[in-house]
Amino acid sequence: MQMSYRLLVNPGTPQAWTIQLKPGTNRVGRDEENDFTLNHESVSGAHCEITVSEAGIFLKDLGSTNGTFVNLAPVTEIQLQPGQQVQIGQVAMTFEAEESA
Repeated sequence: MQMSYRLLVNPGTPQAWTIQLKPGTNRVGRDEENDFTLNHESVSGAHCEITVSEAGIFLKDLGSTNGTFVNLAPVTEIQLQPGQQVQIGQVAMTFEAEESA
């Protein structure tokens, strides 16, 4: 059984969309060269990276201007747990995990 991980961006709004995390490093930020682009003025060019590994899912802030938060607490590096609220700049998300066949 394999787990698949995703971030639900803008949960509970009509603008909600999903970032499907891939194994390894997932870079998130405003610049086009990131794996996932968040086009919002509060998001830094290279804002954070999320690493999906056997050891767990790790979120690391890349020295962003407006910060990265998990359950409203500012973080530099943290292991994510399913159901946690993640905020990148002013963009709200929910971290989700599900088993995939």
